[in-house]
Amino acid sequence: MSLFRRRRDVEIILPLPALANLFVAPELDPFSPEYVTYGDQSGVDVIASRLKGESLRSRFRAVIELPADEAEPRSEQRAAEALERYCRVKLAEIERDLREVTRHGIRALLLGLVAVLVLNGLARPLERSEEPLLDVVAEGLQVTAWVILWLPIGLLVYDRWYYNRDRKIYERMQEMEISVIART
Repeated sequence: MSLFRRRRDVEIILPLPALANLFVAPELDPFSPEYVTYGDQSGVDVIASRLKGESLRSRFRAVIELPADEAEPRSEQRAAEALERYCRVKLAEIERDLREVTRHGIRALLLGLVAVLVLNGLARPLERSEEPLLDVVAEGLQVTAWVILWLPIGLLVYDRWYYNRDRKIYERMQEMEISVIART
């Protein structure tokens, strides 16, 4: 088995009661027999969750299945244009959020480094003491100093990772081929 997954084609079949449900969840409850077919998520949410589980190197195609009376000749073009606009807006939101997280993370890191220096500076003289209680306090100060750095590390490493993953998903969704067919 290869360490790297090969590029493959992924087709996402998306039954929707109306084209608008590509962006708005259908208003169905579990008492409705149609709930099994359509679920309670918008089409883009279904696509995004599917993309999260696939290699982003794959080629994606969405097939939107609409009831025969909902499918129109321009449905495919309308869906593709709307999805492209939607992804453009989502990508702009991600970029704004990413800049904010980065700015907040850098501030938190700078404050955290000051806290590490101060707390470790306070701990050093206490470590040299012969008192066991002061030794415990010194260790507590050192542990606290490093714990303070968890937030900025989380913001600058892990939060950015999730934003970048979402960015890739919306970029792939933007490029995705879309077909609309009438369900019989």
